Amino acid sequence: MPLLEAKGIIKRYGGILALNQMHFAADVGEVHAILGENGAGKSTFIQILSGAAAPDGGYLTLGGVPYAPRNPREARAAGIGPVFQELSLIPDLTVAENIFFGREELSAVGTISQGRLNRRAEALFESLGLTPIAPRAPVRTLSIGDRQLIEIVKGLATDPAILILDEATSALLPREVEWLLAKARERAAAGK
Repeated sequence: MPLLEAKGIIKRYGGILALNQMHFAADVGEVHAILGENGAGKSTFIQILSGAAAPDGGYLTLGGVPYAPRNPREARAAGIGPVFQELSLIPDLTVAENIFFGREELSAVGTISQGRLNRRAEALFESLGLTPIAPRAPVRTLSIGDRQLIEIVKGLATDPAILILDEATSALLPREVEWLLAKARERAAAGK
């Protein structure tokens, strides 16, 4: 039984058929690539898996049970970690604030400790084997490549069972692509 399975997925946007009877299966310890031309439905499938869109037909299972996330929060709670092609970072927030957005630890009085948030970001970078990008830096000041890295780190921060990357290497340098491929292999070896 696959960890994730899609059978007969159909998705329409008005009169446009974005996915027509798509089938996919992935098990723990596997790394897959979905290839196709622009407009083939790759991003649409990722949106369905991540709860950002609902299929018009077909079904998904996760761990052998029906899987139909109603929103991205439900998908993340189920262990799906998407990294979208279109960056979802908030330019005026810092690197650390973006990585942990919506998952900040609050103090006893309900405030966010910037120092603790920055230390968590630095520790995450270190655990991932990356040279830290300054946690206090506003995202708007970063290069597109560094923004892409922050998006990937944000996806890895929740340690998802299934990490989904939508053209995540397009803005990365060759050494960063190698790092990402190594992370994919490590996650597969760890049963993700």
